[in-house]
Amino acid sequence: MKIKILKNKDLDKLENDVNEFIQDKCVIDIKYESTQYRTCKYIENILIVIILYDSYGNCGYLNTKSLMDFKKL
Repeated sequence: MKIKILKNKDLDKLENDVNEFIQDKCVIDIKYESTQYRTCKYIENILIVIILYDSYGNCGYLNTKSLMDFKKL
């Protein structure tokens, strides 16, 4: 088993990154967490996605348009 961590402020880009990454992986579990990045001038929200997967064989979600839809979060 392996772990992949993806993070981004742009939910559309993150959704595309996650779906592109899992196309040829055997996904075991996907978790997500929201956090804040603070600087002197501003605060930004960041979504972090943690994917537990195996990368063997020819399994995955090749026929799925979008496994994760962040608009529902």
